[in-house]
Amino acid sequence: MVHLAHGSSNLTAENNILVLELKESFNKEGVQLVHSKISSFIEENSPTNWGLIIFLDKDTLLTMDAIEDTSEFFVWCQKLQCKKVAYVSISPVQTSVTDLIFKNINLERGFFEDINDAKSWILSNEISQ
Repeated sequence: MVHLAHGSSNLTAENNILVLELKESFNKEGVQLVHSKISSFIEENSPTNWGLIIFLDKDTLLTMDAIEDTSEFFVWCQKLQCKKVAYVSISPVQTSVTDLIFKNINLERGFFEDINDAKSWILSNEISQ
């Protein structure tokens, strides 16, 4: 049975920072679609020492089968020189889900209420422009 992708996303880039806006809940197929967008961008632009800012809508969640794919995605990001992941506007439930995602991943992450704070953190020490 084929499942349709759930969730809405928008990807933009600013220097070596990718900004991903996520809305609604994502199933496995929706997560795979987002990963494909980011993968295409990375392949086309070949950034080094890049960072990722993720905006989560208050209702954005993952289905259980999407969590494993998301973990694998962040392992891939790390292999392709992603240095930091910043989450903006994240709820306690979403924080718990990120704990599951990053359980065995050594990729630095931070949580922020403001995009400017997230950008400053990503640019500190690790990312060259």
